[in-house]
Amino acid sequence: PRVLLPGRVEILSREPWIVVDSAHTAVSAEGLARALQVLSAGPRHFVLSVSTGKDLDAILSSLLPGAAHVTLTRAEPRRSLGLELLAKAVGRYGIADVELCEDPAAAVRQARARLTEKDLLCVTGSFYMAGIARGILKDHSRSVSSRESS
Repeated sequence: PRVLLPGRVEILSREPWIVVDSAHTAVSAEGLARALQVLSAGPRHFVLSVSTGKDLDAILSSLLPGAAHVTLTRAEPRRSLGLELLAKAVGRYGIADVELCEDPAAAVRQARARLTEKDLLCVTGSFYMAGIARGILKDHSRSVSSRESS
């Protein structure tokens, strides 16, 4: 039997690779990082929102090595870490291309728009972020498929 768990290494596209994952703990971030390693993708782009009280350093240390671009956002205004705090933490990983976007839906759309066919986009860091991304990216995939088949 095949088991589907929305928001857990959920692949929404392959050209480019688009993955949504709710990785919000050290263990789930490690699992996501291992899953991303097996994908043959070009530059890796992340949209990231992390809730307060999470082990931010453990999450980032698993996910960010090798990242080309990171967009930081706040999926849930009261529960998500502030952008300045996230940016400071991400800055320790030497990623030159970091963008701050308060609006999580806009962050996902902008990150999606900048991809080439060989890139990988991973939207992650919280269940809230995974839910927002799934809605936007699944709708985008459907509209692209509809236009291609016309």
